[in-house]
Amino acid sequence: MKKNFAAVLLLIVMAVGALFSGSRVWAAESSPSINDPSASFGERILAIDKAMGGDFFGTILGYDVLRAYQPFDDLASHASGKIDACIAFISNGHPTDQQIEIAILAMHQLNVHDYVRFARKIVDLYDRRLLPYWAFVQAIFPEQSWSAVATEHYDDPEIRSLLETIAARPDVQANEKSWIADILSGDAWEDLQEFRANCCNNPPAPAAIGSDGKPLPPLSVPRAFKSLPRLFKFADFKSSTDRQAWIADVLKANSPERNVIVRRFLTELLATKATDAELEWVWRIWNPDFKLTGPGAMRRFLTQVRDAIPAS
Repeated sequence: MKKNFAAVLLLIVMAVGALFSGSRVWAAESSPSINDPSASFGERILAIDKAMGGDFFGTILGYDVLRAYQPFDDLASHASGKIDACIAFISNGHPTDQQIEIAILAMHQLNVHDYVRFARKIVDLYDRRLLPYWAFVQAIFPEQSWSAVATEHYDDPEIRSLLETIAARPDVQANEKSWIADILSGDAWEDLQEFRANCCNNPPAPAAIGSDGKPLPPLSVPRAFKSLPRLFKFADFKSSTDRQAWIADVLKANSPERNVIVRRFLTELLATKATDAELEWVWRIWNPDFKLTGPGAMRRFLTQVRDAIPAS
């Protein structure tokens, strides 16, 4: 059912994109590369990217549709034999940011040993300046809804060696070092188990209804927002005595340029009639450990975050 819905949604997105761009809808089935097992890894990524359309990850459902897309799932299912091809594509194929992201996400089903092997090759790409920091972080620390292999196997010697080496690097930001500490301590695994036990299996997408009751275009989640929730530690939230001052301090870890984008996005989001559950989903998909309870709690918190950012 979910895959059928995703397929229908994909066709709708492609059709709408064609109406706005004036271009012909590209039929994924017509490409010999997208399902051809003899096609190279790079050819299949390019075909999947073309099927997804431009800035597909900008839409709130983009990741869900990609995961349910059969050619992508087929590629990810055989990722253990495609690690070197993935690295070669990223380093030599001159890919776009979206193509890099699809290639990295195609590795989300790797086992412990293969994840470590892939991660070490990603570190090498980053050291050679062939990969931006955001892609380096996404490959090593994918969203846990995609892969929690490091969190689930935090006591594995290979995992610990990899993460300890990364944490010792001077060019790794404090946010990632804190996340590594949570993984290595086992705290991240405990939090993830609690989240899986208490969170619905199929969280609702945010409502796209304006204050006037009319449908709004799909919300676009900017990259600047996706990295923000992890900066907020729930333990610090609970222990803070001056909530607004604490939020302001956390936001200092983000660049002023990113915060401007975050404020704009939160203003747009809070203008919708999204329910508490829907607002929680928008935040917790990027930080599953941060859970607020009580009517209007998440809306009040997101409003505080928005208001702590000066209007540009």
